[in-house]
Amino acid sequence: MCYCQKNAREAEYDLARAWESLEKGGVLIAAADNKAGGTRIAKMLETLSGKKVQSLSKNKARVGWVGKTSAGHAKTLQSWVDQGQVQKNYGRGVPFSPRSI
Repeated sequence: MCYCQKNAREAEYDLARAWESLEKGGVLIAAADNKAGGTRIAKMLETLSGKKVQSLSKNKARVGWVGKTSAGHAKTLQSWVDQGQVQKNYGRGVPFSPRSI
């Protein structure tokens, strides 16, 4: 289960890491408040898995889930992981994480 944050990049990173750690045959469940980007969860899961996602909306929140039967979209997966990694701020020379923005 992955609770997605409001920051889209952070949500993508969290979903990508959850997908990587999920075994074949497992189910990835993602949830978020509508104000925190809950409306985009199904689209993110579809992009990542390449499959149709089931979803449910209730009480101003959404949840989406998809089973892992294949590795998913490798290029998207790697891109989301790379963008969420700690990166160097070349202006100040200090490492930072885009997930904390």
